[in-house]
Amino acid sequence: MKIFIAVLFLSCGFAFPQVISNTQQGRLVPKKIVKPPVITIVQPVIQEDKVIMVSEKLFTVKGTYSDERGISSIKVNGVNAEFQNGEFYGLVELKPGINNISVKAISFENLSCETSFFVSLYVDSEGPQITIIEPSVTRGIKIVSKKDVIHIQGMAQDESGVREVYINGGPVTLDEKNHFTTDLALTMGDNTLIIKAFDKKSNLTIDTFYISRRNDEVISAGKYFAFIIGIDKYKGSWPSLTNAVHDAKSMEDELKKEYGFTDVISLYNEDATRANIISKFEDLTTKVSKDDNLLIFYSGHGDFKQQYNKGYWVPVDATSNSTVSFISNSDIQTYINGINSKHILLIADACFTGDIFRGQSSELPFEKSDRYIEEAYSKPSRFAMTSGNIQPVADGGKDNHSVFTYYLLKYLKEMDSKYFSARELFNNIERPVINNSEQEPQYKPLKNAGDEGGQFIFIRK
Repeated sequence: MKIFIAVLFLSCGFAFPQVISNTQQGRLVPKKIVKPPVITIVQPVIQEDKVIMVSEKLFTVKGTYSDERGISSIKVNGVNAEFQNGEFYGLVELKPGINNISVKAISFENLSCETSFFVSLYVDSEGPQITIIEPSVTRGIKIVSKKDVIHIQGMAQDESGVREVYINGGPVTLDEKNHFTTDLALTMGDNTLIIKAFDKKSNLTIDTFYISRRNDEVISAGKYFAFIIGIDKYKGSWPSLTNAVHDAKSMEDELKKEYGFTDVISLYNEDATRANIISKFEDLTTKVSKDDNLLIFYSGHGDFKQQYNKGYWVPVDATSNSTVSFISNSDIQTYINGINSKHILLIADACFTGDIFRGQSSELPFEKSDRYIEEAYSKPSRFAMTSGNIQPVADGGKDNHSVFTYYLLKYLKEMDSKYFSARELFNNIERPVINNSEQEPQYKPLKNAGDEGGQFIFIRK
């Protein structure tokens, strides 16, 4: 009698045993081929070479199985799973990070099939994101209201779901999209609005906003930025000036002290190079928001090239009459177009600066009223105020200022209204400048720069 040994190779497809036994002398009978179990993962849906991302610690694995002679056990990561009628179910407690999930089925023939996949557990430790829709809130700026009750509308968002939201300690109702609304009574002066939002994992977010109730506020304004440039110390072909830096610094002081310009960028003399001026313009495109206001003041040499029909600013490093170191009015307008602010007012006290006005434009008719201030501020504006037209202007004037800047500063100091527009300011200085110099100051909207008929509004502290 001969004895034959059976060798078994297992896989999750077929097992191919080659088993031979001896029944009678000289007769060989092959045994039946036995297939290993077959398992299919139904939940989660597995995509090849992709890690499954989840946020829940307990992870469910479901699937189907089949075997001709029956299954003795199914294990998920070594733990017995529930199975019957061709379906199985198992739970896995995940650890933070990537987890290897292995499912193994063993038949009564002791044949097995095993499959595995990866699951990444994201541990949510952040609270909901709170967004205030009404009133408009920008970058922590204090909201100003004349009303005794203000309507609050907002929403809370979180991947795990939002459980509840409180405003100043009181719960608010959430709709199916997690929007909330409430009316808040305001006292005179500053009011604090504290919003707390919990997600379904008890993570908390707290946002605080400030609402100021004042009777005398006509508009609710954003931040006020200023970009001030003054150049006296020219070299080469350009003679030095006497009053430009003094004019610019006086303007900076007045805006800071009396008008609440909180963000002021200034370049004087050797710092006012072409590269630095352009760099600061580029910085303003990221610093200034859509609710903010920007005033640009330039005091220095200007030039006009007839052959190009174009006017220029002359930076401190321009030593010749070549335009290679100049900044053209069209370039200045390009930089202004790139600044996403509510209002921009360019004030230029230099020769030939009136060239910046091209084409026809119009503006809101001026009237001295709160209604005009509200309407003028509500619409974006892009205006320029220049010391002259396409003509030379004088450096000397009164009290160590040019004629134009002397009257500009004079009326900034003397305007008795809390709110006034750049148009009203210009109306006050236009006639005195004309009567006391050979120049004609200009004030017009900038063409194709985003002006929508509004006005730059000065707000006295």
